[in-house]
Amino acid sequence: MTRDRSSVFKVHNIQVKVEDLTCSIHGSKHDLLYQWLRPLVTKLIQRQIETVIKATLTTGLEYIDGQLVAARDRMEIAKAVECQSRSEDLTYVCLAWHPFLFLT
Repeated sequence: MTRDRSSVFKVHNIQVKVEDLTCSIHGSKHDLLYQWLRPLVTKLIQRQIETVIKATLTTGLEYIDGQLVAARDRMEIAKAVECQSRSEDLTYVCLAWHPFLFLT
């Protein structure tokens, strides 16, 4: 059985649900019109936020997968050549991920 060497993991599905989103308009002369349209606009905004979060998570996880593949390849090269220790390579990978991991 041959394994896919192009990735460590694959993202199959991400489900995002935004709940309890409220929006309001202040200082409007058309309060009744906005009161009728608010549920429609709120639902539209929720869907857009969910789409953006899903795309961002997918991109971030694919980036991490690429970094893991690169680290695995470097580890294999270091193991074959034995000119670089594995711990140094892992330290480099951890430092490369540092800015990405704290984007919360």
